Amino acid sequence: MGSSGAPPPRLYRLWLTGFGCTSLGTQMLVFGLVWHAALVSPTLAATVLSAQVVPRVLLTLHGGALSDRIGAFRVMIAANTTLCALAATGAFAMMVTVPGANTLVVIAVALGAVDAFNIPASASVPKLLVDAHALGRAIAARQMLTQGAVLCGPP
Repeated sequence: MGSSGAPPPRLYRLWLTGFGCTSLGTQMLVFGLVWHAALVSPTLAATVLSAQVVPRVLLTLHGGALSDRIGAFRVMIAANTTLCALAATGAFAMMVTVPGANTLVVIAVALGAVDAFNIPASASVPKLLVDAHALGRAIAARQMLTQGAVLCGPP
């Protein structure tokens, strides 16, 4: 198998860096929520993890449709802005008081919902920023970062 051409452009590499940071941060947030819930009970940990996964499963198709309709960049900007606000709010809530089970579940549902819109939007970015001859490498780089975040986020 030969080389797929020139490397992706600088703008794509810049976006990919931001995407990697977002993916890693999301994995760390979810793991932190589940870890905190596990200190209370295994049942709460399973509930929090499920509360994050279920919205992703149910809303990802809608997130993709929204990205197609209004544009991937707009959806990603809105999702990442919401994610930052959610992370700051959750961190503040956990600093001020010991969060109860309901708070952990609500934060997990919100993270899952935001992720459901961010994932399909980010999946369509390589074809928007990269020429066809470098598209294979660009998609592979995005997928490697996604898997790396899943692997490295919890530790």
